[in-house]
Amino acid sequence: MGSSTAASPDVLVAGAGPAGSAVAIRLARAGRRVLLVDRAAFPRDKPCADYLSPGALRALGALGLRERVEALGTALEGIAVETVTGSRLEGRFAEAGAEPRERHGCCLPRRELDALLVGAARDAGAELAERTVVEALVHEDGGVGGAVVRDAAGRRRLVRARLTIGADGLRSVVARCIGGRRHSVPRRVAFVGHFEAGADAKVAHMVVGASGYAGINPLGGGISNVALVVPAPLAARARGDAEGFMRSELAALPGLGAAIARGRIVRKVLVTGPFAARSRRIVTGGAALVGDAADFFDPFTGEGVCSAL
Repeated sequence: MGSSTAASPDVLVAGAGPAGSAVAIRLARAGRRVLLVDRAAFPRDKPCADYLSPGALRALGALGLRERVEALGTALEGIAVETVTGSRLEGRFAEAGAEPRERHGCCLPRRELDALLVGAARDAGAELAERTVVEALVHEDGGVGGAVVRDAAGRRRLVRARLTIGADGLRSVVARCIGGRRHSVPRRVAFVGHFEAGADAKVAHMVVGASGYAGINPLGGGISNVALVVPAPLAARARGDAEGFMRSELAALPGLGAAIARGRIVRKVLVTGPFAARSRRIVTGGAALVGDAADFFDPFTGEGVCSAL
């Protein structure tokens, strides 16, 4: 995708992941002039479990994108959790007591999901500037009046906006500018890769070990997204060999974890974290935070994308 810019938008959105793209879609459809900026160029890979809960599918439905996501993704009927003690719990979405009742969730690589959302934002009328970052906020009249952005060529310019939205993730520049970030325990780090994982399945798996856990989500074609989450001090041992560290830790997990560890990696291991980060201020004059920039505790629930949307 190419890059384009708006001279004076109503809203500047930093970060074009699910949170940023979703808010850009809604505001652009409401008639606001929106400039959406992201340091990446789309499509791009992202360290994520690629899991969409039934709630996330409902949120995508509200954006008019559910059918397209379901056509691209792999349907999930439920989740199975296995522990190091041998305990196992399996739940089916269709049998859940919550309303509205949903029959399935979905797995879709963030490379495809985010490109779809960005495309929908542009279709709604939002302007997109790729390989562009927010460097600093501009403070005027006791509030935020826009930001200084820098493109891939190193050119800086001032973008004035009535509202600046930080959707720029765990290391949000906007969050730091409007009040800082607070980290708490547990400090965990995720290692995420795509593995050849045997036969396709219709159930997402969570395997919980003594020092961490892994989410294993089927992507179709014999490939699974595998997200290993461990304490930050343990993750420090992975320096220089994320793949080797991930295989070693997966092999120590019970059941499916050990089997996955022997599979071929078909997309390099990406790393993200530490988690348990919360912004000290979510809303201020002329600025607000959404998604991981606001807060993100831990990926165990799989509701990160749902919360962002």
